[in-house]
Amino acid sequence: MIYVVIFRYDKTKESMEWDYAAKVYISDKGGFAYGIALGNGMILDTYEMNKNPVR
Repeated sequence: MIYVVIFRYDKTKESMEWDYAAKVYISDKGGFAYGIALGNGMILDTYEMNKNPVR
């Protein structure tokens, strides 16, 4: 199962490509975020970051 948490923003004060500031995808197995989509169109793949952390 995947949980999706959406962070909204005040559209009268800001303007973004998508209708949210961020959308976080969370796995029910382990409870970690494996992807973050930002309102400006950028998507971060945190699953790969967790597999190969920068040391």
